[in-house]
Amino acid sequence: MTTKTHGMTMAKASPDDFKTMWKISKLMQEYGYQFHPDDGRPRAVRIKNLIMARLDQLGSGGFMRIVMGFEMLIKEVCAPEVEHLALKPVLGAAPELLQELRNIANADTIEWDDRSEFEAWAKSRARAAIAKTTEWQP
Repeated sequence: MTTKTHGMTMAKASPDDFKTMWKISKLMQEYGYQFHPDDGRPRAVRIKNLIMARLDQLGSGGFMRIVMGFEMLIKEVCAPEVEHLALKPVLGAAPELLQELRNIANADTIEWDDRSEFEAWAKSRARAAIAKTTEWQP
């Protein structure tokens, strides 16, 4: 059985994409703090031209990889009920859940006289671990 885990597949933004975007951000902050949008002074024109050159360097592909990639991560990985970046409860609880599954998988069945008792114990532990995923808080 194949389970669909996400709605789209896309290329990751490269380290160069991020470097260029940070340069654009810095230039935009500098421009926004020092100049009026219609400012024709040489430094304002130079910064505007640098912003446009960096955007051109980044290209629509790099820009979209950053924006759409972040949007996809927020949708698929982040908890929608909070206003900051936080993992969905099931993802945040994954390490604990994995450890509990390891404990169950590595349990010594020799200690159990009745296989059905072991099965009940294992199912109970697994259900408790799964239930914790819905209660997990960042």
